[in-house]
Amino acid sequence: MSESVAPGTRHHILLNSNEPPDESELTFARSVASKVDASLEYLDHKIANLREHLKRRKEDRASLLSYRMRNKAISSSLRRMPPELLREIFSWTLPSIKEALDVGRFEMGQTPWLLTQINSRWRAIVISTPSSWSRIVVDYQNTSSAYSLPLITAWLGSLKLKIHFHASQGMNSRAINVFNLLSQHSSRWEELSFGLTSELYVSNSGVLRPLKVPALEELAVLEGPDGPDLSPVFLSLIDRSSYSLRRLCLVAPAADTTTKILKYCPSITELFIVHDDDDRKDEINALISVLSSPSIAPHLCLIFFGCESGSRVDDMTYLEMLKSARG
Repeated sequence: MSESVAPGTRHHILLNSNEPPDESELTFARSVASKVDASLEYLDHKIANLREHLKRRKEDRASLLSYRMRNKAISSSLRRMPPELLREIFSWTLPSIKEALDVGRFEMGQTPWLLTQINSRWRAIVISTPSSWSRIVVDYQNTSSAYSLPLITAWLGSLKLKIHFHASQGMNSRAINVFNLLSQHSSRWEELSFGLTSELYVSNSGVLRPLKVPALEELAVLEGPDGPDLSPVFLSLIDRSSYSLRRLCLVAPAADTTTKILKYCPSITELFIVHDDDDRKDEINALISVLSSPSIAPHLCLIFFGCESGSRVDDMTYLEMLKSARG
């Protein structure tokens, strides 16, 4: 329907002004509006058809795009990437120990679990890569921590295990069950990190007594300066195993404790000492004196000595003393 109205006509004047129409003009305007309604209905129908047509064309386009992408994926270098290279890439996606401690549970949305959900090839590669599952981090210092025993059981299928267990004195039976489950596989522990302070239940020597760790290469005893002397316990632990311990990390250890362990374990080549108490300088001096002696642990190739952030201890001075004494 044409919208053109001849200028100068009464209809044109009414359309472009606020003049009141008479009865006949009102009837005429209503008839015109009625005809316009019919035209609008026709156009609405056409628009609806066009929209439906456009929707179908968009769906067709999306389908073609998907088909095109799937065909291009066949020639993707990622698909042809060797499994050993994918394993290396996957290893860089694993959460750090700190990240795992912060989460306080096993997250299916994190690697390595996430990688098993991408495609069948990635799943097969991840599942067949023991190093993707070797590290188990359990932190019960956080009261909201929740670890699934079935998931831990599945995880324990790895050939070698790297255990990081942080516990609190108020742990419930579920947490103790987790540690006992891990202990059943101690013969395959390659790395062990204990959160040991006077508040941690693992400081009870009875927990460590049944353990045997013949494959253990790295040991971190995160025991605070107020904790008990655990050197007899760990010497007994090592004595029960055909040990291959080469890396040891201790927090604020006593000089005699460190000496006992180093003399007993000539396989240790790397020693990491961290001090977190500014008021124990006498003990630090005694420890540095021991480590500076060439007759104590001549097998050591690397000694790291550091302090907690914000400490007033001049760790650089001690490092220079060690460097000059051991050459």
